[in-house]
Amino acid sequence: MTYLLVFQIFIGFLFLKFYAYFPKLNNRENKVIYSGGYFFAISLIGYAIFSPHPILEEINFIIFPLCAFIIGAIDDKIDINPWLRLLIFSILILLLITIENKFQINFINFNNTIYKINFPVDIFFTCLCFLLLINAMNFADGINCLAGIIFLFFFTFLGFRLGIKFELITIISISIIFFLILNWKNISHMGDSGVYLLAFLFAQLLIVSFKENYQNFLSEEIFLILYLPGFDLFRIFIDRLFKKKNPFKADKTHLHHLLNKKIGLQKTLVMYMACLVAPLVLYSFFLINNFICLFMCIIIYSLLFSYAKN
Repeated sequence: MTYLLVFQIFIGFLFLKFYAYFPKLNNRENKVIYSGGYFFAISLIGYAIFSPHPILEEINFIIFPLCAFIIGAIDDKIDINPWLRLLIFSILILLLITIENKFQINFINFNNTIYKINFPVDIFFTCLCFLLLINAMNFADGINCLAGIIFLFFFTFLGFRLGIKFELITIISISIIFFLILNWKNISHMGDSGVYLLAFLFAQLLIVSFKENYQNFLSEEIFLILYLPGFDLFRIFIDRLFKKKNPFKADKTHLHHLLNKKIGLQKTLVMYMACLVAPLVLYSFFLINNFICLFMCIIIYSLLFSYAKN
């Protein structure tokens, strides 16, 4: 673990110094340095080299997120057709769950009741969960620091809540903190490469965490973790379908865009994270009924969106 920390901090400071040497990609009117994804990929490779665990135990947590990174890097460069991108990710997910079925969601535990998910629904459901998380986080990457802060919250929550893959989560969390320093200054961005790598890795960790701790890590708690970007993805998708627009086409109708326009970046980040964390805190520390917390999520999002839009 010591070698891991030393390596990660060392390359973190190198990243702060040499971020500008990463690829610069045209983004409408200006050039954007999408160095975040490359930095996360280097961090993941460093973890593979210095991990205290046998490499075969970690290989699926390294190879598949790096494949997602490659897809994102290509997407940053040439803008892959959204349907083709979905197909590629679906194949990648199917390959993952074929190689290792611990990543396959074949049951859920809701309200302390276990519901079995049988073949082939379990395969479809697993792919859907991966794809929804990847796209929700891709939508969240619209203003500086938001996606980074959300990912930092996701990973640290899993690390402290369950202690699973603590070394890997620590390394990824440190890399996100270094990235946020530059992203706050608007001189380095995550890009699709960074979003896809982190989202794919988090999906893997979340599924393994749930399956290994399903008796005290219920499905509704996972819902509370993901509800805010998830609700925004669902709203935008439905709204674009009703308006006969491409559901994958970028625009400025996301919740964070509306909040940023109304109250500015700093207040947007604080308000977004407060609303993301509040139901989870009530559920985990104050033992508020899970159904009440789920209902609160709907109310919080509705009020937040109404405030941002008006």
